[in-house]
Amino acid sequence: PYARLEGGDEEQRRDGEKAVGEGGDWEEKVGCQSVMVVGLLRHGSRNPGKSDSRGFDALEDKLRTFKESDFNSEFSWLYQWENPFKNTGIHGLVPQGMLEHYTIAKRIKNRFPHLFGGGGGG
Repeated sequence: PYARLEGGDEEQRRDGEKAVGEGGDWEEKVGCQSVMVVGLLRHGSRNPGKSDSRGFDALEDKLRTFKESDFNSEFSWLYQWENPFKNTGIHGLVPQGMLEHYTIAKRIKNRFPHLFGGGGGG
């Protein structure tokens, strides 16, 4: 009874009917009610992987080969630069990634409150 709607366009359903809605929302067919939501979410924003972190380590090491006086005043901060991912955990979920998943869950709960025991609030 549902059709995924991309950017306001109609998408043909298997039974030949069409559903129309607003960009990316799911529309329920009149007389039907959702019974579950299924989603596959890989991960939210996260820290770089091991090879990326090694690249940042190499950049930090390269910057240490210069003297502070080698940098003009506009870029003197580079002499103090450190790899920001050194002790953060490889591929660890960052606060922004946690917020992304929280926001998705909140949107699903608000859209389908009857599947979550009633209230659609956050």
